[in-house]
Amino acid sequence: MNYLISHTSTQHPFLTTTARKKTSKHKLISVEQGEIAVRLGKEEYLFTAGQLLWLPIECLVAISYLPNSRITEINISIRSQHAYPHQAGLFNPTELLTALVNKFRTLRFEANNPSLQALYTVFIQELVASCHKKEHAPKLANNHPTVSQNLNDKSEDKALQLALKVREAFKMQKSGQARANIITTLFNGNEVQADQLCQLVADQLL
Repeated sequence: MNYLISHTSTQHPFLTTTARKKTSKHKLISVEQGEIAVRLGKEEYLFTAGQLLWLPIECLVAISYLPNSRITEINISIRSQHAYPHQAGLFNPTELLTALVNKFRTLRFEANNPSLQALYTVFIQELVASCHKKEHAPKLANNHPTVSQNLNDKSEDKALQLALKVREAFKMQKSGQARANIITTLFNGNEVQADQLCQLVADQLL
């Protein structure tokens, strides 16, 4: 069903990835816990707990939800005729928007719930009123953390690097590379370690 606005809250205990495709709705993604890696254009950006990501409709994007991440996603249909931002990026919300997103996290989506619909109305009004102001408009600063920076920095989070390695293993598998070649390339030929790490991070074996 194509609702004007809806929301979902999702826990990702294991690595979950989406295919790269265009969004069919405007999306505001609140990272409640953990990290997500978001490919926009040629770069892949990291968003962490407490940050909000705005994705406009028709935005080409792929998202990796890293293990133990939790997100709340608010979807706004193209039928909503307000002037939403065309630029994807980190969204700096007002206090009211933050409070509303936190409230949505505790509520189950019900299309016919009048109280929830009233909250949605306030949410859209506040979003439209604030999103074009310089201090709130979505943007990606030149120093926004990226996956490539993380992989090049040995002092960074090892759990994140491990998750990205496992993701690469399944990407290589999907492209048709042999299991033995993947294990040699990414896990120094250690088959037991490869199986253990893939099971731990993605809940599946190569």
